[in-house]
Amino acid sequence: MYGFNYERLTKVTEQQKPYRGSDNRFPMEHRSRNEKYFFVEEENGEKVYDIVYGTRWRHEDIDKETYDSLYAIKPSDVWASEEYDYAKHKGTGKFTYHKVIRSPNLMARVRSDNTVEFTKDEYHQGERNFLSQNTSGGFINDSRRGGLIYKHYGYRDKRNTLLMHAIHKGMRIACDSDMAVVPYEVELKKVDRRLAKETLKPYEDFFKVSEVMCKAMPYEQLKDLAIEVCKERIPSKVLTHINSQELLHEARLCTQSAPLDALVLYALAYDVNRFAWSFRWGITISNDNGEKSHQLYMATKRRILKDLYTTHKEIFKTYRLQGGMYFPASEWGTEVIVNGKVIQQL
Repeated sequence: MYGFNYERLTKVTEQQKPYRGSDNRFPMEHRSRNEKYFFVEEENGEKVYDIVYGTRWRHEDIDKETYDSLYAIKPSDVWASEEYDYAKHKGTGKFTYHKVIRSPNLMARVRSDNTVEFTKDEYHQGERNFLSQNTSGGFINDSRRGGLIYKHYGYRDKRNTLLMHAIHKGMRIACDSDMAVVPYEVELKKVDRRLAKETLKPYEDFFKVSEVMCKAMPYEQLKDLAIEVCKERIPSKVLTHINSQELLHEARLCTQSAPLDALVLYALAYDVNRFAWSFRWGITISNDNGEKSHQLYMATKRRILKDLYTTHKEIFKTYRLQGGMYFPASEWGTEVIVNGKVIQQL
């Protein structure tokens, strides 16, 4: 993480003047990029650098008298919002008053041992891009890996494994090696196939029958079937007004007795491959090559299995990898373990 190197930042404080109006605010890059800077602070007798990118904005409510006095000084620091009556489609004439509070958007803290500590509760897209610009890798928000991760591009250890970190608040990384100061582990889950097979036994016939029937039906015919099934099982509502929970309830009732009906209801409930969406907007398929029906079956099956796996926690087995090692994406969640405790990943 060359951009956050303690020695580099120290040289900046020695070779450049602080920004005007401050004695401890220095540029991270060219001086004209004044939204990227750092503060020189002191912690336990040691000089530390607080990295800043941009400004944080928030507001607090104030009374009318305070609003008027602040407005006279600087109008951009306050604003008034009128309550709106949506039934009458007009304002009520009642106002609430707010004061704008600006503060530096602190990203991280660099310490004298040449480590960078991540201090925010979350990092948004622009902030992740800023962090990436100062490293030899990239900060990516990856939902299948638990949240924010850091990948060092091109770095591989002796076992040819890509360096990857699961970033959590308070985590410190050495700027010269990109390794975590405090060792941690990443716990992952995977499906135990033997246990899963037992759990899915009641659904074997459902999947076999519905697959055969799906393959034999054109996609538009499946859509016609969906309309008929909904009229028969939920006659009080038109298809586009039925919520997903009602559809799921009906699908589970007929899983064994009417497999194809159940599959169609599951596809509508989960909106698999935009199946339910196509009814809402009247979309027709003009380029069906005969595979569309089977694709719908496969996607619906995957979605049903995901729900079943999530419901039956006992079919998962866990394993841990040392933090900093590459770890695979997982639909079933990851956990960061530091000193034996689960820590929230950013």
